[in-house]
Amino acid sequence: MQGSRGETHSYRWKFKLDAGFLPSPNFCHIHQIKSDSGTPNSGAPLVTITPRYGTPNKLQVIFAAQRGQPGSGRLKEVDLEPFLGVWVEACERARFDQRGSYDLVIRRVSDDSVLLNCRNDTLNLWREYSNFNRPKWGIYRSLNSKEYLRDESVRFADFSIAEGEETKLPAAPTGLSLSTALSDRITITWVDNANDEDQFRVERSTDGMTWRYHATVAAGARSYVDIVHGPETVYQYRIRSENAFGNSAYCEPVKVELRKTNNSRR
Repeated sequence: MQGSRGETHSYRWKFKLDAGFLPSPNFCHIHQIKSDSGTPNSGAPLVTITPRYGTPNKLQVIFAAQRGQPGSGRLKEVDLEPFLGVWVEACERARFDQRGSYDLVIRRVSDDSVLLNCRNDTLNLWREYSNFNRPKWGIYRSLNSKEYLRDESVRFADFSIAEGEETKLPAAPTGLSLSTALSDRITITWVDNANDEDQFRVERSTDGMTWRYHATVAAGARSYVDIVHGPETVYQYRIRSENAFGNSAYCEPVKVELRKTNNSRR
């Protein structure tokens, strides 16, 4: 995960803040890109994702310039509330150089809607005497203003990390098919046409128009079993391949109708 000068690194991950997450007026980072600690100018992290106490509470993307240089400040600020209690996915891309670039998009996992979009092509993302930059995930916070602190947790999942300028999107899966051999299970199979995906996103719909995230399936998989509860209905499924650089197109969706027959489904 060490990023050398001139390299471009892409990071992708999911995270979930507790519905009652309590931010602080002081630093409270849940992700950092940091210069290696052995340099005399390491200082604060280069870039952070920071929940911040306020009225209302905010989620900030903050850049910290090398000591004695201008440019420090917020790259983006949005309300924190839409991020609480739900899974979101961050796609981050940074070119580590004195004239570097930074791009971050955070989407709500359930419907893929964009909650934060931040881009800057003129950041100094390489500090003097640095050996490398590295990403960090967790909760990093000041112990000042303890009245704003509580036992806290952030959940993380589905990390994907890549290096390179070229955006290498995975090929879309094809041949999606469904089987309902068991009464409460739908087996989904597909043809994996990529060798560079990191995961598959499975989506489900009951009307063919509103699609919702349903599951993440590991790279190389060719099937997924959906355990279905509830009344008879028509389900439609579609999937796409994903990696640190982005997403493939969706495969052609398919549907299946579940009907109750002698207390079972078919």
